[in-house]
Order: sequence, then C-alpha cells, then structure tokens
Amino acid sequence: MSNVLGLDLSTTTIGYTIVNENGIVLMDFVKPKGNTIFEKMDSGSQQLIAKIGKVKVDKIMAEQPNIMFQQGKSSAQTISKILRFNGAILFTLHRYFRIFPDEIMSVSARKQVIGRGRFDKGLNPKEEVFKFVASRVPEETWINCISKTGKWKPERFDVADSYIIAMAGLNGRTQATEVRDTD
Repeated sequence: MSNVLGLDLSTTTIGYTIVNENGIVLMDFVKPKGNTIFEKMDSGSQQLIAKIGKVKVDKIMAEQPNIMFQQGKSSAQTISKILRFNGAILFTLHRYFRIFPDEIMSVSARKQVIGRGRFDKGLNPKEEVFKFVASRVPEETWINCISKTGKWKPERFDVADSYIIAMAGLNGRTQATEVRDTD
C-alpha cells in the first residue's frame, strides 16, 4: 500500500494530508513560527517531521506555487520568498524520507480530483474546494480545523488543498502541467 503525502505550503500555514488506497492516514496543518524566513523554514520542517515522521511515506506531492506576474498579484520579492520557503521544506522532506518530491499546479490537481480546475466568476475557489473535500472526509478528521467556539478556522482551506494534492498523487498523475478548462 502506497502512502502519498500531499502538501499545501506557505510561510503561515502548511496543510498536509497522507492518503493511501484505503483512505486518509493523517490530515492536519502546522504553523511555521519565527520572524525570518529561515526561522519559519526551520520551524515548519521540524513541525512537519514531528507530525508525519513516523508514517511511511512513498510519494511526496506539493502544490506548485503560482509564479505568474500580474497587476495586483504577488511581487517578485514575495514570489522569491515563497519559492525559497517551498524549496527548503521539500528539500528537508526529501532528505528525511529519501524521496524526490513532485509538484503539481492546483488547477491541474483540482481538474483530476474534482473534475474541474477553475470555478465560475463569483465563486471562491478555496471555499468550493473545501466544500468538496468536507463532503468526502469524515467530520472527526477536521477536529483541529474547528475553534473552541465551534467555528471553522481559516487553515481548513490549506488542509483541503493538501487533500486534493495528495489525491492527485495517489491517482498517479504527477506531471506538473496546466490544465485549461473547456467547460
């Protein structure tokens, strides 16, 4: 049985899901801590390994960062920071598990798992992905994504994205290519 680790990486929250043919093995998030990018890289890596290090991982899949320059989107400095952070986390996981990570664009993973990569105008893609995953994942799996007051935490979106990435990897589609919707 092959365990696939799916990751949604960011400097504020790392969503992770491990799945296999029988379902979900682990599904949660970690919050990198620190004032510098290097402190966050170190913290994020250590937290991930502490949470998933005892599970046999056969494949590592990460959401490929969207690195397009568009007006009103991420600056070159922000994109550089994201790429360095993701690279450091993936390299650490490669060293720990002795597996070369693979990346896939979120739109490609969604197309493979949900059946559509993009959503109609006016719909929030993060919310739509969450609804899809929540309808297929047992409620008790989301325990860390619910606050003490019973409200959903924003980290649920990162966890849901990591599930989509893991499922795309489980389905054997690991080529990081963009899929354009025709519907």
